[in-house]
Amino acid sequence: MSKKQFVADLRQGTTVESVFVLAEKRLLDFKNKPGQFLALTLRDKTGNVEAKVWENAAAVAGRLTEGNLVYVTGKAETYRQALQLNVHTVEVTNLTRDCTPDLGPVEISDFMPTTTKDIPELKERILATVSSVQNPSLKRMLELFFEDAAFLERFSTAPAAKALHHAYLGGLIEHIVEVLELCEPMLRLYPQIDRDLLMTGVLLHDIGKVRELQWGVTTDYTDEGRLIGHIMIGSEMVLEKIHQIADFPPGLKLRVLHMILSHHGTLEFGSPKRPKTLEAQALHLIENLDAQLKGFVQTIEAVDDPDQAWTQFDRRFERYLYTGHGDLRVADTSPEPPEGPISGGQEGPSGSMESLF
Repeated sequence: MSKKQFVADLRQGTTVESVFVLAEKRLLDFKNKPGQFLALTLRDKTGNVEAKVWENAAAVAGRLTEGNLVYVTGKAETYRQALQLNVHTVEVTNLTRDCTPDLGPVEISDFMPTTTKDIPELKERILATVSSVQNPSLKRMLELFFEDAAFLERFSTAPAAKALHHAYLGGLIEHIVEVLELCEPMLRLYPQIDRDLLMTGVLLHDIGKVRELQWGVTTDYTDEGRLIGHIMIGSEMVLEKIHQIADFPPGLKLRVLHMILSHHGTLEFGSPKRPKTLEAQALHLIENLDAQLKGFVQTIEAVDDPDQAWTQFDRRFERYLYTGHGDLRVADTSPEPPEGPISGGQEGPSGSMESLF
């Protein structure tokens, strides 16, 4: 039995028999009676669904670990206008990376969303950019990365983040190619920018994510990623390649490393240095543009209700986002005729007229 049901397929009354990623588990107390229940968040490539285990919650919780693939049986029901699963059974599947011997073949792509872009085309765009670099030292450094087939394969399958943007298989290479495309009009407008340096910065600024993150049916940080982070990892990786190139110019080395170290722009966002060169500032602005817009797009596209004008409150952006669905409603500010004798206004507790709230 392979994965035959996805979160997006579930409806009120659906009988559920399928495999999901256990994204989160929470053992909670009942409010109106003694005992506990288990709240689960189940995920696959199409989204998340909440699930509840009402009996033997503590024992079930002890068998499960977040990040497991679990085989779930139960029924989909609606609670407070949201779909949730009432779980009958939940068991960790006997899995290898790519298959379930007990259930049949299961693909990682069933559980992790994947770029919709053509990966071979994205690779070609990367390699074409490397070939276009004129500076021999920069070009050789880039070739040491991207002509390594094993590295290019890992670079091409990596997500760009755990959650914020391009958080899916192939997201990293998609992000890099999008930033390369955005650079073209910037270079036309600002010919003062050194193109070779900027292209090098774009190709390498997130290189450390291939070691910061680990991915399969879920994405998480490696120990190295948690302790050091992709900015420092990427700087180390670039230095390793530079040391393999005879007579790499010292000043050029500093400029490349500065772009990587400063690409998040500010100290509070993780950059140990703020941009101090034209190319570093250009890289920060344009890669942040792509990351922020992609985050908006992904949040808005996750709303599939054509009548829902606003997303839920998004903690990443600390705001609600307008989905573009339906017409925006403008408050009627025309004066209402009085319904009785006019007296002194009845004020609310703040001192303002109550009708304004």
